[in-house]
Amino acid sequence: MRIAVVESNPAQREDLARRILKLDSNSTIEVFESRDQLRDFDFEIFYLDICGVDGMSIAREIRRRKIHSVIIFVTGFREFMEDAFDVNAFHYLLKPIDSERFEKIFNRAVEEVSEFHRSILIRAGGISRKIFVSEIFYIESDDKRIRIHLENSTIETYSTMDSIESELGSRFFRCHRCFIVNLEKIVSYSSSEIELSNGDRILLSRNKSREFRKIFLHYIRC
Repeated sequence: MRIAVVESNPAQREDLARRILKLDSNSTIEVFESRDQLRDFDFEIFYLDICGVDGMSIAREIRRRKIHSVIIFVTGFREFMEDAFDVNAFHYLLKPIDSERFEKIFNRAVEEVSEFHRSILIRAGGISRKIFVSEIFYIESDDKRIRIHLENSTIETYSTMDSIESELGSRFFRCHRCFIVNLEKIVSYSSSEIELSNGDRILLSRNKSREFRKIFLHYIRC
Protein backbone atom coordinates (compact mmCIF):
# COMPACT_ATOMS: atom_id res chain seq x y z
CA MET A 1 0.00 0.00 0.00
CA ARG A 2 1.30 3.44 -0.94
CA ILE A 3 0.77 6.31 1.50
CA ALA A 4 1.56 9.99 0.92
CA VAL A 5 2.25 12.43 3.74
CA VAL A 6 2.10 16.09 2.65
CA GLU A 7 3.06 18.31 5.57
CA SER A 8 5.03 21.58 5.64
CA ASN A 9 6.43 21.15 9.15
CA PRO A 10 9.47 18.80 9.07
CA ALA A 11 9.01 17.47 12.61
CA GLN A 12 5.31 16.78 12.11
CA ARG A 13 5.97 15.28 8.69
CA GLU A 14 8.42 12.78 10.15
CA ASP A 15 6.16 12.12 13.12
CA LEU A 16 3.29 11.13 10.81
CA ALA A 17 5.56 8.81 8.81
CA ARG A 18 6.90 7.24 12.01
CA ARG A 19 3.39 6.61 13.34
CA ILE A 20 2.34 4.95 10.09
CA LEU A 21 5.41 2.71 9.97
CA LYS A 22 4.81 1.63 13.54
CA LEU A 23 1.34 0.37 12.56
CA ASP A 24 2.25 -1.03 9.14
CA SER A 25 5.90 -1.60 8.34
CA ASN A 26 5.02 -3.05 4.91
CA SER A 27 3.55 0.15 3.52
CA THR A 28 5.49 2.42 1.19
CA ILE A 29 5.45 5.91 2.66
CA GLU A 30 6.48 8.99 0.70
CA VAL A 31 6.75 12.37 2.39
CA PHE A 32 6.36 15.76 0.71
CA GLU A 33 7.04 19.25 1.98
CA SER A 34 4.74 21.04 -0.45
CA ARG A 35 2.11 20.58 -3.13
CA ASP A 36 4.71 21.29 -5.84
CA GLN A 37 6.67 18.18 -4.86
CA LEU A 38 3.64 15.96 -5.34
CA ARG A 39 3.90 14.86 -8.97
CA ASP A 40 2.34 11.42 -8.58
CA PHE A 41 -1.20 11.00 -7.22
CA ASP A 42 -1.21 7.21 -7.28
CA PHE A 43 -1.54 6.64 -3.52
CA GLU A 44 -4.15 4.67 -1.58
CA ILE A 45 -4.01 7.00 1.43
CA PHE A 46 -3.17 10.70 1.68
CA TYR A 47 -2.36 12.53 4.91
CA LEU A 48 -2.75 16.22 4.06
CA ASP A 49 -1.85 19.27 6.11
CA ILE A 50 -4.94 21.36 5.49
CA CYS A 51 -3.20 24.75 5.97
CA GLY A 52 0.56 24.72 5.44
CA VAL A 53 0.53 22.89 2.09
CA ASP A 54 -3.02 23.82 0.98
CA GLY A 55 -4.28 20.30 1.54
CA MET A 56 -7.76 21.27 0.36
CA SER A 57 -6.38 22.15 -3.08
CA ILE A 58 -4.58 18.79 -3.26
CA ALA A 59 -7.76 16.98 -2.22
CA ARG A 60 -9.76 18.74 -4.95
CA GLU A 61 -7.15 17.67 -7.50
CA ILE A 62 -7.38 14.06 -6.30
CA ARG A 63 -11.15 14.11 -6.74
CA ARG A 64 -10.93 15.91 -10.07
CA ARG A 65 -8.78 13.05 -11.34
CA LYS A 66 -11.42 10.56 -10.11
CA ILE A 67 -8.82 8.81 -7.95
CA HIS A 68 -10.29 6.54 -5.30
CA SER A 69 -7.99 7.39 -2.42
CA VAL A 70 -8.58 7.82 1.28
CA ILE A 71 -8.01 11.45 2.30
CA ILE A 72 -7.16 12.22 5.92
CA PHE A 73 -6.72 15.88 6.83
CA VAL A 74 -4.29 16.91 9.56
CA THR A 75 -4.99 20.30 11.10
CA GLY A 76 -4.90 22.35 14.25
CA PHE A 77 -8.13 24.15 13.38
CA ARG A 78 -11.59 22.61 13.74
CA GLU A 79 -13.19 25.29 11.57
CA PHE A 80 -11.73 23.74 8.43
CA MET A 81 -13.57 20.46 8.96
CA GLU A 82 -16.77 21.63 7.29
CA ASP A 83 -14.88 22.11 4.02
CA ALA A 84 -13.73 18.48 4.18
CA PHE A 85 -17.19 17.31 3.10
CA ASP A 86 -16.72 19.05 -0.26
CA VAL A 87 -13.94 16.63 -1.22
CA ASN A 88 -15.40 13.56 0.49
CA ALA A 89 -12.56 13.39 3.01
CA PHE A 90 -12.45 10.17 4.98
CA HIS A 91 -11.46 11.65 8.34
CA TYR A 92 -9.36 14.27 10.07
CA LEU A 93 -6.74 14.45 12.82
CA LEU A 94 -6.43 17.42 15.13
CA LYS A 95 -2.98 18.58 16.22
CA PRO A 96 -1.49 17.65 18.61
CA ILE A 97 -2.25 14.14 17.42
CA ASP A 98 -3.71 11.65 19.86
CA SER A 99 -2.04 8.24 19.41
CA GLU A 100 -5.16 6.18 20.08
CA ARG A 101 -7.25 8.19 17.64
CA PHE A 102 -4.47 8.02 15.04
CA GLU A 103 -4.41 4.22 15.25
CA LYS A 104 -8.20 3.92 15.02
CA ILE A 105 -8.40 6.16 11.97
CA PHE A 106 -5.46 4.42 10.29
CA ASN A 107 -7.00 0.98 10.77
CA ARG A 108 -10.31 2.22 9.39
CA ALA A 109 -8.51 3.78 6.43
CA VAL A 110 -6.87 0.43 5.64
CA GLU A 111 -10.30 -1.21 5.75
CA GLU A 112 -11.63 1.53 3.50
CA VAL A 113 -8.89 0.85 0.94
CA SER A 114 -9.93 -2.80 0.83
CA GLU A 115 -13.54 -1.66 0.32
CA PHE A 116 -12.49 0.19 -2.83
CA HIS A 117 -12.06 -3.20 -4.45
CA ARG A 118 -15.48 -4.51 -3.40
CA SER A 119 -17.90 -4.47 -6.32
CA ILE A 120 -21.33 -5.66 -7.35
CA LEU A 121 -22.44 -6.88 -10.75
CA ILE A 122 -25.52 -5.15 -12.11
CA ARG A 123 -27.44 -6.05 -15.26
CA ALA A 124 -28.91 -2.96 -16.92
CA GLY A 125 -30.11 -2.53 -20.48
CA GLY A 126 -28.98 -6.01 -21.44
CA ILE A 127 -25.42 -5.32 -20.27
CA SER A 128 -23.71 -6.60 -17.13
CA ARG A 129 -21.76 -3.83 -15.40
CA LYS A 130 -19.37 -3.94 -12.46
CA ILE A 131 -19.88 -1.12 -9.97
CA PHE A 132 -17.48 -0.42 -7.13
CA VAL A 133 -19.49 0.06 -3.95
CA SER A 134 -17.31 3.03 -3.00
CA GLU A 135 -18.86 4.90 -5.97
CA ILE A 136 -22.42 4.43 -4.72
CA PHE A 137 -24.10 7.32 -2.90
CA TYR A 138 -27.45 5.66 -2.29
CA ILE A 139 -29.84 3.11 -3.71
CA GLU A 140 -33.52 3.76 -4.30
CA SER A 141 -36.31 1.29 -4.97
CA ASP A 142 -39.55 1.71 -6.89
CA ASP A 143 -41.30 -1.62 -6.56
CA LYS A 144 -38.87 -4.01 -8.30
CA ARG A 145 -37.03 -1.27 -10.14
CA ILE A 146 -33.78 -0.34 -8.42
CA ARG A 147 -31.95 2.92 -9.05
CA ILE A 148 -28.28 3.04 -8.07
CA HIS A 149 -27.18 6.65 -7.65
CA LEU A 150 -23.53 7.43 -8.35
CA GLU A 151 -21.92 10.88 -8.24
CA ASN A 152 -22.97 11.98 -11.74
CA SER A 153 -25.17 9.18 -13.02
CA THR A 154 -27.93 6.75 -12.12
CA ILE A 155 -28.13 3.10 -13.13
CA GLU A 156 -31.46 1.27 -13.24
CA THR A 157 -31.89 -2.45 -12.83
CA TYR A 158 -34.49 -4.95 -11.64
CA SER A 159 -33.84 -6.63 -8.32
CA THR A 160 -34.88 -6.43 -4.67
CA MET A 161 -33.50 -4.18 -1.96
CA ASP A 162 -32.75 -7.20 0.23
CA SER A 163 -30.67 -8.78 -2.52
CA ILE A 164 -28.70 -5.59 -3.22
CA GLU A 165 -28.22 -4.82 0.48
CA SER A 166 -26.66 -8.23 1.15
CA GLU A 167 -23.81 -7.41 -1.27
CA LEU A 168 -22.89 -3.95 -0.04
CA GLY A 169 -21.03 -4.33 3.25
CA SER A 170 -21.09 -2.52 6.58
CA ARG A 171 -20.72 1.05 5.29
CA PHE A 172 -24.32 0.97 3.99
CA PHE A 173 -27.50 1.42 6.02
CA ARG A 174 -31.15 0.77 5.15
CA CYS A 175 -32.53 4.13 6.27
CA HIS A 176 -35.98 3.69 4.74
CA ARG A 177 -38.01 0.99 3.05
CA CYS A 178 -37.05 2.56 -0.28
CA PHE A 179 -33.50 3.78 0.42
CA ILE A 180 -30.08 2.38 1.29
CA VAL A 181 -27.42 5.01 2.01
CA ASN A 182 -23.63 4.96 1.93
CA LEU A 183 -22.62 6.29 5.36
CA GLU A 184 -19.41 7.72 3.93
CA LYS A 185 -21.35 10.08 1.65
CA ILE A 186 -23.49 11.69 4.37
CA VAL A 187 -22.93 15.36 5.24
CA SER A 188 -25.95 16.03 7.49
CA TYR A 189 -29.23 14.59 8.67
CA SER A 190 -32.43 15.53 10.48
CA SER A 191 -35.18 13.44 12.02
CA SER A 192 -36.73 12.82 8.62
CA GLU A 193 -34.06 13.10 5.92
CA ILE A 194 -30.40 12.64 5.06
CA GLU A 195 -28.30 14.99 2.94
CA LEU A 196 -25.47 13.55 0.84
CA SER A 197 -22.26 15.16 -0.39
CA ASN A 198 -23.62 15.38 -3.96
CA GLY A 199 -26.51 17.54 -2.72
CA ASP A 200 -29.23 14.87 -2.90
CA ARG A 201 -31.60 14.36 0.01
CA ILE A 202 -33.26 11.05 0.88
CA LEU A 203 -35.86 9.96 3.40
CA LEU A 204 -35.07 8.68 6.86
CA SER A 205 -37.98 6.72 8.28
CA ARG A 206 -39.14 7.47 11.81
CA ASN A 207 -38.74 3.88 13.01
CA LYS A 208 -35.15 3.79 11.66
CA SER A 209 -34.08 7.19 13.02
CA ARG A 210 -32.74 6.06 16.40
CA GLU A 211 -30.83 3.10 14.98
CA PHE A 212 -29.42 5.29 12.21
CA ARG A 213 -28.09 7.91 14.63
CA LYS A 214 -26.42 5.24 16.74
CA ILE A 215 -24.77 3.54 13.76
CA PHE A 216 -23.76 6.75 12.01
CA LEU A 217 -22.24 8.33 15.12
CA HIS A 218 -20.31 5.15 15.82
CA TYR A 219 -19.13 5.12 12.20
CA ILE A 220 -17.74 8.66 12.24
CA ARG A 221 -16.19 8.39 15.70
CA CYS A 222 -14.38 5.10 15.28
